Amino acid sequence: GRHVCSVLDVRALRDPNIDSDHYLVAAKIRTRLCAAKDARHQTQGSFDVEKMQSQQTAERFSTRLAVLLSESSRQPLGIRELWYGISNFLRTAATETIGFWKVQKNCWCDE
Repeated sequence: GRHVCSVLDVRALRDPNIDSDHYLVAAKIRTRLCAAKDARHQTQGSFDVEKMQSQQTAERFSTRLAVLLSESSRQPLGIRELWYGISNFLRTAATETIGFWKVQKNCWCDE
């Protein structure tokens, strides 16, 4: 399995009285902690796509995206550069027109 290398020692302990007809099993395992994520790298929030239901907002988004795409360079690019440019234009147009979804936290405390 995936974690076989993490098991260092396994023993069946017959002496402890645990009111069961099974033996107690003790194991020593090695854990590997994940590296902490970089605090400088912030995750991007979700876009507020419900605003796209409005015809006016959808038109503003499409015109802004068309402007960004028309301003792009006409040089032949590789597929990665092309996709990076398109996704960057989509992100920019969405940020400028619809913005991010704001999480509203419920206050469960009694005041």
